[in-house]
Amino acid sequence: MNWISEIRNPRQDARLSQYDEDTIILNIFDHIGTTNRYYVDIGALAYGTTMSNTQALHNLGWKGLAFDMDEDPTNRAIKEFITPFNICDVLKKYDCPKDFDFLSLDIDSFDYDVLESILQKYSPRVICSEFNGTLDPSSTIKVAYQEGYVWDRTNNYGYSFNAGKYLLDKYGYVIILNQDETNIFAIKKELIDFEVNVIATQSIYHGINPLAKWIDCKEKIKND
Repeated sequence: MNWISEIRNPRQDARLSQYDEDTIILNIFDHIGTTNRYYVDIGALAYGTTMSNTQALHNLGWKGLAFDMDEDPTNRAIKEFITPFNICDVLKKYDCPKDFDFLSLDIDSFDYDVLESILQKYSPRVICSEFNGTLDPSSTIKVAYQEGYVWDRTNNYGYSFNAGKYLLDKYGYVIILNQDETNIFAIKKELIDFEVNVIATQSIYHGINPLAKWIDCKEKIKND
């Protein structure tokens, strides 16, 4: 049964995230079930309030970890400046299980590299990851790593849709939803028994940064 068309259906136990991400998340788990009801939320600025992808899960009794680089008295997230090089050590420090149900990733910088670092050692069943819809979706590019970089409010961040598709396929995931040219939702391939063809359209919702440096993910593999 193809249930993908139902994952944006409204529900009363959600509506705490920015763009109804939690509605989608809960609807996905209604169809695939849960295991340990554990989440990891990276870039969780609003954790504990509204605009949080995991607050609805927390309210339903899930356990997990939430990280953000900013300190805010209303934010219950753990303060950590996450990079591709420290994320696995951070998860280990806080006893994150190797297998868990849900990963949310939105750090407005090196999301591709952080996601790849996680998938090399951890195995979430469902992933919500922000991608950069201002980029040509047919490209496989990601922003070049720059130590200490913090988002400058331009399109200098993240990765293109096809770069995300390439990475997720490599680690055994299939994209089931492109949410408004902003978020990719993906699940483990073994959790779905029908074909899904998700596409993307370029959408210029941030100013273009002519100084941004991009790396082709496939070319990087060839040159390694």
